[in-house]
Amino acid sequence: MSDVRILLNILYDHIKCLEAAIKEVEIARRTLNNNYSDLGSTWKDKKYEELGIVVKECTDILMRTQKKFLQAQQSLAMMMKALQNYEETNID
Repeated sequence: MSDVRILLNILYDHIKCLEAAIKEVEIARRTLNNNYSDLGSTWKDKKYEELGIVVKECTDILMRTQKKFLQAQQSLAMMMKALQNYEETNID
């Protein structure tokens, strides 16, 4: 197996890991928002509003993290495509 093929396999594994991480971050973000919303049906005071500020900050950070993971995944996919093209044209 060529070094390029090994690298392609590693990149593929990393892309799949990022895909899983993106999904997990999305689940965490939605769960946090849903749990906070559910609390709102029984808890509506100043502390609930303060918690809302913290929840908003957390979900914003999770969204930014998700975007960074997506950008990384796209970069790795571009690198993978370039290596595939190299492998197809490389004559040993």
